[in-house]
Amino acid sequence: MTLDKLKSDCGTLRTQDRDFAQILETLIFMDDSFKKQTEQKMKMKKDYSSKFETNKSSISTLRKQID
Repeated sequence: MTLDKLKSDCGTLRTQDRDFAQILETLIFMDDSFKKQTEQKMKMKKDYSSKFETNKSSISTLRKQID
């Protein structure tokens, strides 16, 4: 191999290394975002379930009061 070829290959590897680092950064960001959205979804489900049970209990109590 010639010196010029090695320099060219080195430049290519540096470029690929930067590209991979950017891809990794993007993947980490997306993973964090996904985790946050998943946590938010679970919290919303829990809140909904809690409100549903509260409303169910209130309806039951009101029905008993009517009867």
